[in-house]
Amino acid sequence: KYTETEASMYAALSPLPPVRAAAAANVAACGRAFVAVHMRRTDHTAMFGDRTPDEAFFTFLEERAPLPIFCATDNALTLREVGRRFPLRLRGAAPIPEPARERRRERRRARRGTRCTRIRNIASP
Repeated sequence: KYTETEASMYAALSPLPPVRAAAAANVAACGRAFVAVHMRRTDHTAMFGDRTPDEAFFTFLEERAPLPIFCATDNALTLREVGRRFPLRLRGAAPIPEPARERRRERRRARRGTRCTRIRNIASP
């Protein structure tokens, strides 16, 4: 049994219908079986003082091939690297805006003729 306060807190934390629909669409894009990782990058170290290396995530994902991948992250560079390493397996990945300094760096590379790649939404096969 929940108290009235607990029940109202739960109701306030429930996702709104548009958020629920977006989450359901992302999960559906992955298919019936997939592997999901949550690669926190911007706040995890400050909060917990530790960071799981990217290579540990990549090893985990390689061990679960050929399952599609759902990557939850708050970092544009991390999502781009997952897309670069697993281009045919990444599903439901909406682009994350890169920090301004990274966009400037990309533009400088492009002007010098260096190939710049951006993660894009990959549709299910």
